[in-house]
Amino acid sequence: MSFFKIDIMRFSLLFFSFFMLNCFNGNAQKKQDAEVFSSEVKSTNWKEIKDFKTSYDKDEISDNQDYENHPKLMGIVDVEEASGLAYSVKNPGMLWTHNDSGNDNELFLINAQTGELEATYEIKGIKNKDWEDVEVTIDPRSGEPYIYISDTGDNKEKRSDYKIYRFKEPKYKKGDKKEKWKPKDLSKIKLKYPDKNHDAEALFVDPFTLDIFLVTKRDSRSIVYVLPFPAKKEKKNKLIKVGELSFNRVSAANFSLDGTRLAIKNREEIFYWERGTAETIFEMLQREPQKAPYIPEVQGEAISFDEEGNYFTLSEAANQPEDAKLYKYYLKK
Repeated sequence: MSFFKIDIMRFSLLFFSFFMLNCFNGNAQKKQDAEVFSSEVKSTNWKEIKDFKTSYDKDEISDNQDYENHPKLMGIVDVEEASGLAYSVKNPGMLWTHNDSGNDNELFLINAQTGELEATYEIKGIKNKDWEDVEVTIDPRSGEPYIYISDTGDNKEKRSDYKIYRFKEPKYKKGDKKEKWKPKDLSKIKLKYPDKNHDAEALFVDPFTLDIFLVTKRDSRSIVYVLPFPAKKEKKNKLIKVGELSFNRVSAANFSLDGTRLAIKNREEIFYWERGTAETIFEMLQREPQKAPYIPEVQGEAISFDEEGNYFTLSEAANQPEDAKLYKYYLKK
């Protein structure tokens, strides 16, 4: 890596730490989280890594004790097949969600306190072939929050057109109910795997490096792939295999906005990591995770942290056999 690139990264990290500290000031824990990322994070040369295979037994890993065991029901969400969840930056106290395959290219903004649908945005210029996850990440270079949508679902593992959409997060205006909205700074990131086709239903983004990660569902062990930043704009981007996890059937993932917590879930369990100071994602994923509290939902396929480190879950199966419910798991006080 050149001296110029290293200086740019250092500047970005310092800017991001300052931004996050101002966004999340108020108590000692938040300051501590910001300090974690004021350290210089090592970059990863993804082309030179050797992919790993974890060896822990998923049924014997320890339970995380930081969260309350039982969630609070926040409300019923009027979305038919919710498949992703992301906490909003520009719209505090709200969450983004979307439907999966066979539905319109719409993002739904819901109230995190009630589950009530606040607005529907029909996104111009993109299609919903099989949207599976959504993430909001703050670009450390500009301080702007961006939405990432993974159009990477592939039940039959035969697709040839995997994509990730990236655009600036819209600001909700009171009175918005259903809007046709053209995203600003839209990127259509085309993907291809280095081996074979996969069904990937989980997406997360490193808030520091902006590397994009996908986690597969149907393999015997869920595989993590990375698209290093920056992505090519015109050609297909070849993903790099990061490693194989000791569990499978992954349906959702989320990185906290401050980059300190990662959750990867299947329909029965939530696997949880806390990122160490200056730790890379490659290093963190090789560590044994903990299990965060989770009461399985009917087709539960969505998870997101809020700015406090609490996390929400949401089911895909509206009225099959029950309504989709928004749950919140609180950090212990």
